[in-house]
Amino acid sequence: MRFPALSIARRYLFSRKSTRVINIISMVTAFAMAIGAAALIIVMSTFNGFEDLVKSLYKVFYTDLIILPAEGKFFTPEENLLQILEENSNIACYSQVIEENVLAEYEGKQHIFTMKGIDDKYYDVVSELSDHIYSGSPSLYYEDMPLAVLGVGVAYTLGVNLSLPNTLLNLYLPRNDKNNVSDVANAFRNSQIYARGTFAVQQDFDDNYMLVPINFAKELMNAENKISAIEIRLAPKANVSELKKQLTEKFGTSYVIKTRFEQNETLYKVMRTEKWAVFTILSFIVLIAAFNIISSLSMLVLEKKQDIATLIALGASKQTIRNIFLVEGLLISLLGASVGLLFGLGICWLQIYFGIIKMPGSSFMIDYYPVQIHWGDVILIVLVIIFISLLMSWLPSQRAIKQLSSIVPGKE
Repeated sequence: MRFPALSIARRYLFSRKSTRVINIISMVTAFAMAIGAAALIIVMSTFNGFEDLVKSLYKVFYTDLIILPAEGKFFTPEENLLQILEENSNIACYSQVIEENVLAEYEGKQHIFTMKGIDDKYYDVVSELSDHIYSGSPSLYYEDMPLAVLGVGVAYTLGVNLSLPNTLLNLYLPRNDKNNVSDVANAFRNSQIYARGTFAVQQDFDDNYMLVPINFAKELMNAENKISAIEIRLAPKANVSELKKQLTEKFGTSYVIKTRFEQNETLYKVMRTEKWAVFTILSFIVLIAAFNIISSLSMLVLEKKQDIATLIALGASKQTIRNIFLVEGLLISLLGASVGLLFGLGICWLQIYFGIIKMPGSSFMIDYYPVQIHWGDVILIVLVIIFISLLMSWLPSQRAIKQLSSIVPGKE
């Protein structure tokens, strides 16, 4: 005769116990599991939201792939290198850029910033940048006159006001000529450029970068044929890993090719580490809450001695007895966890569509906490709760088997 462990365990779960405290402990356990499951899904989804937000912001400045020199800061792009990029169908477009730190001066205020010289294709490679123009225009030329687009932090530091008619910046760069080191008056190359726009992306960029035409930057740096990097935007269905492998094989060891993740490897690793550290801590809290299962099932085993004796008389094996209490523990925790997951998903859904929890302060670029539900996280949470439930139910189920010798002599 077969004994359905699930049916018996479900009957034990919802039936009234002779000792009321068993019902109370079971309800407390289910409630604790619900709180733990809800906390896990809400916190994990919030971390996902911040991670996606940071990725979207860094995507504006860090492209799908970047080609850098293996040695030094600058290199001269070879014709065959550019030809390979032109002919590759996985590349939507690419841009040559050159970067250097310069001393910027405006009406007596001075500060060192990063000047990034960009060519005409740059806005196609980082098309999202046009959505982050804070004021003015992203244009780098007015007729033949070069213009600069500043990060809002750069503009604030220098006190640049685009509404004024004169926004002429003085840029200074040390000369590389060793013969001029002792001549202070000629120790710096300098040039002037008008500011005609500002962008607001992320503080790291806003406080440090100014965009200028690449020819203007090369002239100031006295680097006519050199660039710092080639930034690449992939075609819609291109695989970044495969393309990186192809280009690495063709270009050899003279160049270093990095993906967007590799350009910000430390940042992404820190974000992932924080997320999984918090997940581990919350999982331990759920584990502690699940200890109530041991108390509840242990008391239930003592109460159901007569039922166990009846089942044994009907031919139930010790595996059947064990499975009944294992399933009982699972039902208690999964019932609470299911309610908690639904509650947590509901909170996340409300946050995504209605922004019910606002960000503190008014200086951040978004008004409410970002949330993103990843179903892989939901599956992982369910598996963790099942594992914890089985772990906590094992000891009481083993105790139920040990009861067999006292209920039926000679039965183990």
